[in-house]
Parts: sequence; structure tokens; C-alpha cells
Amino acid sequence: MVYMPGVNGIFGGVEGASHLSARTIEPMRVGQLYEVNLWLYVESAKRHDPDWGKHLGIALLPQNLSFFSGNKALIIPFIGVDTLIYDRWYPVKWRVRPLCTSNYLMIGVFADPQWPKTRSYSD
Repeated sequence: MVYMPGVNGIFGGVEGASHLSARTIEPMRVGQLYEVNLWLYVESAKRHDPDWGKHLGIALLPQNLSFFSGNKALIIPFIGVDTLIYDRWYPVKWRVRPLCTSNYLMIGVFADPQWPKTRSYSD
């Protein structure tokens, strides 16, 4: 997964992604405690933007989102990674308690009102 804020998922006419989403096997219920585990690899080249790592994480969603359907400035609440380790695979884990029934888990680099400073979008 490569985050390219200047291309919003399109690079040289080829779709890329700054987010991956998957439907959960069963809906994640409000108030239930869940554990999300995955292995993560972060290239040391990402160090050039120290804020990048502060925006890497997961989001629980009631429905799947499309970044190509007019959602120009999508700001999604997310739970960030607490530790970044560069140039090797390492496990990350979150314990989450959904605030709404969640049917999708999204992994990615999430924008906020201050970051990234410049964005362009392709439809």
C-alpha cells in the first residue's frame, strides 16, 4: 500500500490505494470487545514525512466507502498505530469496542484537516 496524496489512488492511469477495506465475517456489534491483529511493514523512506506515521491505522465502518464517488475531502475517524518500526515486518494489535455496528474494517493512511497539506483528486 502506497499513499500518494497528489494522486488520490490514481498513478499514471493505474489505480493505487492509500486504504484497504474488507467486509467483516460478521457485523462487529456495539459495545462488544474485539481484537484486530495484522502484520505491518513500513519502508524507511516514509521517514521523510514525520506526520505520515501519525495517520497510519484502522477504521471501523458501517458501510464500505469509495474515494472516487465525490467524497472529495474524506476525513474518517481512525485508530492509529502506536509504534512505527521501519524496514521489517512486525505485528500490530488493537482492542476495539465499536460505537456503531461495523461491517467493514479499513486499513490505511488517513487524512485530517491539517494533513496532508496539499491534495489533488482524480475522478
